[in-house]
Parts: sequence; structure tokens; C-alpha cells
Amino acid sequence: MMTIDTSRKSTLLNFFRLMACGAVTTALLICPLSLVAQDSTTDKPELEDLTKFTQEPAPEGSELPLEEKDLDSAEKIKTEIDRLTKNINDYLAKFKGNQRRVFGPKDLEYNDPFPQRQRLIWRFYAENPQGAFAASLMDERWRFMTTRMNQAGFVRSEATEVQGNVEASPELRAHADYWRVYATLQGTIKSPLNTPQSLVQQAEKFINAHPEDPRGASILGFIVLRLDRFPEDQAALYRRIGDEYPETFMGKVGRGKVRQVEELRQPFEFEFTDVKSGETKSTAELLGKVVVLDFMSTFCRPCMKELPGLMTLQNEWADQGVVFIAVSLDRNEAQGGKAALLGMLEETDLDWPVFYQGASFQSDFSLAWGINRVPIQFVIDQEGNLRSTNAGLGLKAIVTALLEEDATAAVQEEPEAGGK
Repeated sequence: MMTIDTSRKSTLLNFFRLMACGAVTTALLICPLSLVAQDSTTDKPELEDLTKFTQEPAPEGSELPLEEKDLDSAEKIKTEIDRLTKNINDYLAKFKGNQRRVFGPKDLEYNDPFPQRQRLIWRFYAENPQGAFAASLMDERWRFMTTRMNQAGFVRSEATEVQGNVEASPELRAHADYWRVYATLQGTIKSPLNTPQSLVQQAEKFINAHPEDPRGASILGFIVLRLDRFPEDQAALYRRIGDEYPETFMGKVGRGKVRQVEELRQPFEFEFTDVKSGETKSTAELLGKVVVLDFMSTFCRPCMKELPGLMTLQNEWADQGVVFIAVSLDRNEAQGGKAALLGMLEETDLDWPVFYQGASFQSDFSLAWGINRVPIQFVIDQEGNLRSTNAGLGLKAIVTALLEEDATAAVQEEPEAGGK
């Protein structure tokens, strides 16, 4: 009977649960994808262990689940996958989106529905590599191995195997092409030997093979978010994404990033409805004041962590003509975004005007300005011109400088004593 190192049991269980969580619409709402794949600091399961749990049949001496014994056709396997998907959704729904309550330590059993579902996905692919359902399931499988669990090596190996299967459908092979390139980039992106150009060359292996596939924007987006050390290359790549993939999320982000550069020191006009009062607010009414736009969300821990400091600054500057406006990227009302925002406002006594957009990172206003991470602060000067699009830790210095500029200008405009 197969034995597993106890130190890796909970890690493996969490791995399969997260993968299963990403399988379906309900779970996607509960486990939303991050825009930037995060590096895990925890021990990762070995490739050998993952293969045994996701591809191989039951180990000798272990009890095969009754439902799996009679799965002798692709149709029966699909039915069982659907059943497990429903069970997993029902399980996750109990926790109302709180992943930390879902994935507690537990012994990993061979017939646990999470690894069982992944095992059946591989079996279904083996039985029916030409089917659309197999392509969809394998796409899901690779997505969460890379973006949630950083299993780049495993995905690269498995996608290469599928690419070599002449019976695989064109759709499945396109998925394999995509995830192989994505996994290669994920595994090498931090290498000091890479340059922006070499990374883009990797992406173009997929883009040139599938020029009409909008996922080219996702691969380029994965790269561009990691080019902060190369601002000129980053700006050029944002422009390329915006030009070549204008209707994709990353294409819209790219156009917004370009706009941030091109419209700096240009008039900035903004009108919105305050979520608390229901009144219409406009930056046109705030000429003569410094305006700080704080793009934030209640589900963003750094946003909530820095909020007390921003409130302190607002109080400090209140009589100097500085106004703060919060731009919320919380989820829609059906997902509890508005309720969470109003609850936070009540709890913190935040008295700024607040613009609740209601569509998270897909919200029109923030997306038009290339906001793909929070918190971010824009600063508008007393003349209504955009002066900063990424104030961050420099916010106090930027606002102080604008206040000093205004004070100096006021002194220079004063007539001399006794003058005509």
C-alpha cells in the first residue's frame, strides 16, 4: 500500500482541493484567480507523488471507491466527474468564500473527492482525447497547477506528453501549447539570465502558432507585470498588448497604462455617485484643492492595512485643501461587495466620498486607467491636472510639494505693501 510522508499530507490535500475548486463556476467565485501568480513558500509535492494521485490507478492493497470500479467508458467517467463536481461545490459553498476555513489539515485518503476527481480527469482524457469535454477539463487542470500551486515542471511535462498525442483534439493541443509556454515562463521568469526580449520570444512560440488566440494577451501580461526593473520595455509591451489584443482584459489594462503616461499633467475629470449619500460628486467642483484618489478594495489586505495611515494624513491636511476619494474595486452586490464596503465604512467611520464601481477589476473607470492591482493612489493638483498615478509611499512628499508650490505661487502674486 502506498505511504505518504506525513509532512506532505496536508500540502497534497490542499493542492487537489484548490485544483478542484477552480473547476467550476461556483468555485471560481469562491477562489478567484490572482492577476499575478504568487510564489509559494511552502514545500511543494514531488512530481512522483502528483503523478500517482492524478494519473495512476489505485495502489495495490487500497480500496478503490465503489463508484470508480464500474467506470469502464468515457461516458461513465464523465458522469462521475459531474457528480464529484457537484459534491465539491456543495462542500465549498458551506464556507461562503472563506478558503482558510475550507482547507484545514486532514489525512489524505485515496477516495477523497478532490484527488479522485483529478484522477478521473486524466482517465477521461485517456479514453477520449478528441472530445471537447476533455479539452476543457485538461485546461482547468493545468490552469490551477500553474496559477494556484506553481507546479510548472509538472504541467510542462504533462502538456508536452499531450502535445505528442496525435489523437488529441486541436483544441486540447492548443491548450497544451499554451500551458507549456506559460509553465516554462513561470519556471524561468526570475532567472537573472533572462531579458525582456528573451521572455517575449518564449511567449511568441505560442502567439505565432495561434495568432487568433486571445490568450496571447495573458502570456504577455504574465511577463509585463514582472518588468518593473525595465520601465521602457514594460511600457512598450503594455502598448503592444493594448494594440494587438484590445478587447481582452490585459489589452484594456495595457491601454490604461499607456494612458497613465500620456495624460500625466493633463486635466483629469471624474464624476461619480457617492455610495453613502447617493449624491453626484465631481472633481470639477474641487479645483483649488489637491485630490487623492485611492483605488482600493475591502478584500485587499494591504488596502485595509494602510487605510488608518491615509485617514491620519487626511485629517492632517483637511484644513490645507486636500480631499481624499476612495474608488472601490469590490465585487458586485450579488457577491456581497457592496455590503462589505458599507460595513467597512461604518466600522472605520471613513468620511471620504466613496465610488462603488461594482465590478471588481472589470469596472469601467478603473480598467480604463489600467488599474490591475490595489492599492494605488492617483494625485490631482489644484489646477485639476493629473500629477501622479502611483504615489504609494511617496504620497506624503507629493502632496506636501503641491501644497508648497501653491503657497509659493500665492506669495508671488501678492502685491507689495504700498504698491498700486
